[in-house]
Amino acid sequence: MEHCDFAAIEALLRRHGFHFSKSMGQNFLIDATVPAAIAEASEAGEGNGVLEIGPGIGALSHELCRRAGRVVAVELDKALLPMTLLHDDAINPLFRAVAECVEESVLSSLLHAETVTGSADGAILRMKPEELLNLLEGTE
Repeated sequence: MEHCDFAAIEALLRRHGFHFSKSMGQNFLIDATVPAAIAEASEAGEGNGVLEIGPGIGALSHELCRRAGRVVAVELDKALLPMTLLHDDAINPLFRAVAECVEESVLSSLLHAETVTGSADGAILRMKPEELLNLLEGTE
Protein backbone atom coordinates (compact mmCIF):
# COMPACT_ATOMS: atom_id res chain seq x y z
CA MET A 1 0.00 0.00 0.00
CA GLU A 2 1.19 3.51 -0.81
CA HIS A 3 1.42 5.24 2.59
CA CYS A 4 0.50 8.69 1.24
CA ASP A 5 -2.12 7.81 -1.38
CA PHE A 6 -5.39 9.44 -0.30
CA ALA A 7 -7.65 6.85 -1.96
CA ALA A 8 -5.66 3.94 -0.49
CA ILE A 9 -5.68 5.49 2.99
CA GLU A 10 -9.39 6.22 2.79
CA ALA A 11 -10.15 2.64 1.69
CA LEU A 12 -7.97 1.17 4.47
CA LEU A 13 -9.57 3.32 7.16
CA ARG A 14 -13.08 2.60 5.89
CA ARG A 15 -12.35 -1.14 5.81
CA HIS A 16 -11.36 -0.99 9.49
CA GLY A 17 -14.19 1.38 10.50
CA PHE A 18 -11.72 4.05 11.64
CA HIS A 19 -12.86 7.58 12.56
CA PHE A 20 -10.42 10.41 13.33
CA SER A 21 -10.11 11.51 16.96
CA LYS A 22 -9.88 15.26 17.46
CA SER A 23 -8.73 14.70 21.05
CA MET A 24 -5.68 12.84 19.71
CA GLY A 25 -5.06 15.45 17.02
CA GLN A 26 -5.03 12.80 14.31
CA ASN A 27 -4.00 13.76 10.81
CA PHE A 28 -2.54 11.47 8.17
CA LEU A 29 0.10 12.60 5.70
CA ILE A 30 -1.07 12.47 2.09
CA ASP A 31 1.78 14.42 0.48
CA ALA A 32 4.67 11.97 0.06
CA THR A 33 7.23 14.77 0.14
CA VAL A 34 6.33 15.67 3.75
CA PRO A 35 7.34 12.41 5.53
CA ALA A 36 10.46 12.22 3.34
CA ALA A 37 11.42 15.78 4.31
CA ILE A 38 10.73 15.17 8.02
CA ALA A 39 12.78 11.96 7.99
CA GLU A 40 15.63 13.72 6.18
CA ALA A 41 15.54 16.64 8.65
CA SER A 42 15.75 14.19 11.56
CA GLU A 43 19.27 13.27 10.39
CA ALA A 44 18.61 9.71 11.54
CA GLY A 45 21.17 7.23 10.28
CA GLU A 46 22.14 3.60 10.70
CA GLY A 47 23.72 4.42 14.07
CA ASN A 48 20.54 6.01 15.44
CA GLY A 49 17.32 4.75 16.94
CA VAL A 50 14.05 6.63 16.52
CA LEU A 51 10.96 6.61 18.74
CA GLU A 52 7.86 7.66 16.85
CA ILE A 53 4.74 8.41 18.87
CA GLY A 54 1.49 8.08 16.95
CA PRO A 55 2.62 6.59 13.64
CA GLY A 56 -0.92 6.25 12.30
CA ILE A 57 -0.65 4.03 9.24
CA GLY A 58 3.10 4.51 8.98
CA ALA A 59 3.86 7.14 6.33
CA LEU A 60 6.64 8.70 8.41
CA SER A 61 7.63 5.31 9.88
CA HIS A 62 8.26 4.01 6.39
CA GLU A 63 10.66 6.88 5.62
CA LEU A 64 12.38 6.66 9.02
CA CYS A 65 12.97 2.92 8.52
CA ARG A 66 14.81 3.69 5.29
CA ARG A 67 17.29 5.84 7.24
CA ALA A 68 17.52 4.87 10.92
CA GLY A 69 19.15 1.77 12.35
CA ARG A 70 16.03 1.05 14.41
CA VAL A 71 12.55 2.57 14.57
CA VAL A 72 10.07 1.94 17.37
CA ALA A 73 6.63 3.24 16.47
CA VAL A 74 4.03 3.37 19.24
CA GLU A 75 0.36 3.88 18.46
CA LEU A 76 -1.89 4.55 21.45
CA ASP A 77 -5.19 4.60 19.52
CA LYS A 78 -6.63 1.08 19.76
CA ALA A 79 -8.69 1.70 16.61
CA LEU A 80 -5.45 1.81 14.61
CA LEU A 81 -4.01 -1.41 16.06
CA PRO A 82 -4.88 -3.54 13.01
CA MET A 83 -2.81 -1.08 10.95
CA THR A 84 0.12 -0.35 13.28
CA LEU A 85 3.46 -1.83 14.35
CA LEU A 86 3.27 -2.21 18.14
CA HIS A 87 0.16 -3.09 20.10
CA ASP A 88 -0.81 -1.12 23.18
CA ASP A 89 -0.76 -4.22 25.39
CA ALA A 90 2.97 -4.62 24.69
CA ILE A 91 3.81 -1.21 26.17
CA ASN A 92 4.85 -1.27 29.80
CA PRO A 93 3.66 1.60 32.07
CA LEU A 94 7.11 3.21 32.28
CA PHE A 95 7.44 3.32 28.49
CA ARG A 96 3.92 4.77 28.20
CA ALA A 97 4.83 7.49 30.74
CA VAL A 98 7.97 8.34 28.77
CA ALA A 99 5.98 8.52 25.52
CA GLU A 100 3.40 10.82 27.10
CA CYS A 101 6.16 13.06 28.52
CA VAL A 102 7.80 13.32 25.10
CA GLU A 103 4.47 14.30 23.53
CA GLU A 104 3.86 16.87 26.27
CA SER A 105 7.39 18.24 25.88
CA VAL A 106 6.97 18.67 22.11
CA LEU A 107 3.66 20.49 22.56
CA SER A 108 5.14 22.69 25.29
CA SER A 109 8.11 23.52 23.08
CA LEU A 110 5.78 24.51 20.25
CA LEU A 111 3.80 26.79 22.55
CA HIS A 112 6.90 28.50 23.97
CA ALA A 113 8.94 28.70 20.76
CA GLU A 114 10.40 31.92 19.46
CA THR A 115 11.00 32.91 15.86
CA VAL A 116 14.60 32.04 15.01
CA THR A 117 16.71 33.34 12.14
CA GLY A 118 19.50 31.08 10.94
CA SER A 119 22.89 31.87 9.48
CA ALA A 120 21.63 31.53 5.90
CA ASP A 121 18.89 34.11 6.56
CA GLY A 122 16.35 31.30 6.83
CA ALA A 123 13.71 31.88 9.48
CA ILE A 124 11.71 29.39 11.49
CA LEU A 125 8.56 31.19 12.50
CA ARG A 126 6.90 30.85 15.87
CA MET A 127 3.50 29.13 15.70
CA LYS A 128 0.71 31.14 17.31
CA PRO A 129 -1.17 29.20 20.05
CA GLU A 130 -4.44 29.38 18.10
CA GLU A 131 -2.69 27.95 15.01
CA LEU A 132 -1.34 25.07 17.10
CA LEU A 133 -4.81 24.46 18.56
CA ASN A 134 -6.34 24.40 15.07
CA LEU A 135 -3.63 22.01 13.92
CA LEU A 136 -4.24 19.66 16.85
CA GLU A 137 -8.00 19.79 16.34
CA GLY A 138 -7.58 19.10 12.64
CA THR A 139 -9.38 22.29 11.60
CA GLU A 140 -6.43 23.81 9.77
